[in-house]
Amino acid sequence: MVKEVRVIGIKLEKFISENDDLPLLLFEAAVKQGTPMMDNDIIAITHTAVAKAEGLKIPLSQVNPTHKEKAIALLLRREYDPRVIALAVREAREIVRIDRGHLITSTYFGHVTANTGVDLSNVDGGNSAIILPRDPDEIAEKYRMRFKELGVTVAVIIMDSSGRPLRRGEVNIAIGVAGMSSIKDLRGKRDLYGRILKVKKIAVADEIAASAELVTGSCSEGIPAAIIRGVSFDPIDTPTGSLLVRDPQEDLFL
Repeated sequence: MVKEVRVIGIKLEKFISENDDLPLLLFEAAVKQGTPMMDNDIIAITHTAVAKAEGLKIPLSQVNPTHKEKAIALLLRREYDPRVIALAVREAREIVRIDRGHLITSTYFGHVTANTGVDLSNVDGGNSAIILPRDPDEIAEKYRMRFKELGVTVAVIIMDSSGRPLRRGEVNIAIGVAGMSSIKDLRGKRDLYGRILKVKKIAVADEIAASAELVTGSCSEGIPAAIIRGVSFDPIDTPTGSLLVRDPQEDLFL
């Protein structure tokens, strides 16, 4: 039987505010649009939506860059708002590299990205920025349990866009995962010709996050989440997004 996977956007009619019950908003919106959530669905939620609900929106008027942070902004030689760079520096566990107009940092949960994921897009028109959660796995698990209270057993992925070494453009990746394994380990399985696979480990949560962006978009769509239906997974109770972060000692690019 040929498998089929559906990706269904969840559109909200209101802007998300701090302390909103985001799982409830998404659950009710899915019902209203005629595509209610079902057991064994995967709910992929944009980091922007999560940041707004979790109080991770920072008014730039409250950010006063230090001399060092202003110097870093000047060093980048791009039209970066020094306040954005200040947030990126403050939210970084480590500055990995400053090179050719880019600030590459490591987050507190180990993700290496530009500007520590600080973003102005789809926040409030440029007056505020959003920052990444310190523990996105914890939030994914909290949302999974909230969906369970609402009557559906689902997996949850919190996703954000990211560049990739030696590849142009950005794709959505999973930064927080709950209810499913983020990696499908196929080592020991056999291919079509009976050969035993030795190194095959698929970042399935990243694949799901990337597919979700096909419907959520990154501009003015107003679709902060997607239902992914038809992907088989074994439900688990331990968050697994951290498993996607490669140990720095294994890194071949930095």
